[in-house]
Amino acid sequence: MPAAILLSLGCVAALLLCRATAVGLWLTDDSILYVIGAEGLATGRGFTRISGGGEIKPITGFPLGYSAVLALAGLLSLDFDEAARVMNILLFGGTVLLSGYLVYKETGSALWAGLASILLLSARLMYFIYGWLMAEALFVLLFLLSLLALQRYLATQHTRWLLMAASIAGINALVRYAALAFIPALGMGILLGALPDWKKGVRQSLTFVVVASLPFAMMALANHLFAGTAVNRTSLLGDVEFRIIIRYIERLFAQLMPIQILQDLRLRYKIAILFSLLGLAPAVQAWQALRPRMAPAEQRGESHGRSALPLVIA
Repeated sequence: MPAAILLSLGCVAALLLCRATAVGLWLTDDSILYVIGAEGLATGRGFTRISGGGEIKPITGFPLGYSAVLALAGLLSLDFDEAARVMNILLFGGTVLLSGYLVYKETGSALWAGLASILLLSARLMYFIYGWLMAEALFVLLFLLSLLALQRYLATQHTRWLLMAASIAGINALVRYAALAFIPALGMGILLGALPDWKKGVRQSLTFVVVASLPFAMMALANHLFAGTAVNRTSLLGDVEFRIIIRYIERLFAQLMPIQILQDLRLRYKIAILFSLLGLAPAVQAWQALRPRMAPAEQRGESHGRSALPLVIA
C-alpha cells in the first residue's frame, strides 16, 4: 500500500511539473554553460567552451556531471533543452517518491510518508527549483539516493552499501560542488551511528570519506593539469567583505530565533547560540549512543541505523 501511494504521488508531481514547464525550462547564464559543456562532450570536444576569440577553453567553474548526463541526449540526437525538461520532470517525480520512502523507512508510517511527499509536491519552491535548466534537480535526487544507501548500510552493516553510499556521494560532487559539504556530514553520521564502538566508527567514516572524495579529487587534478586551476573558484571567503558576513549571521539568527528580546543581544552571543544549535544534533546522537545498554544488540543496531539519518539531514 505505501508503495502504491508514493508511486501515485510521484506521478502526480511529474505531471504537475510537466504542465508548469509546458513552454520549456527557464534559462540563466549558467544554463547556457551547462548546454555548451554537453555539446562539447557529445561532439568529442570535451567539457569545453569556445571563447570570444575562437579559442577552446576547459570549463572548470562548473563540475561536468550534469552536462555529461545531458550529453547522452546529444548522442541520441535529442534537443538538449527538451531533454533537460524531460529529465527534470522524471527527477521531480523520483524526488517526491524517494523522500516519502525515506520517511517511511524511518518512521514505519504510511501516513507520515505520504504527508512528506505531499508537502514536497505542493511546495511552490520545488517548481521554482525544478523549472530551471540547472543541476539542482539531479543534485537533490543523488543526495537522497546516498541517504537511502547509507540507511541500508546502518541497518545491515554490509560494506557494499557503505561503498554504494560513498560512490553516489562522490558522483554528486561532480554534479554540484556544494555536494562536497555533505561528504564530511555523512561521515560524521556514520561515526556517531557506530558509537560506542568508536574504532569501528572511525574506520567506517574514513572509508566513506576517502571513497566519496576520489571522484572530485580526480576531476580537480585533471582541471589543474589542463587548465591551471582546480575549480576556478576563490577561497572560502574570497573577496567577501566582513560586513556582508555579519549581515548574513544577523539574518540567519533572526530566522532561527524570531524572538524580539534575542535580537538585541550582542553579536558574539548570537554566534555562540548559533554554534550551540549546530552542535545540538551531534550531542543528542552521541548521548543516545552512549546510554546504558538496556536492549538486545539487534535492537540497538536498529536504533543506530534509524537515528543517524535525522542527524545527517540536520
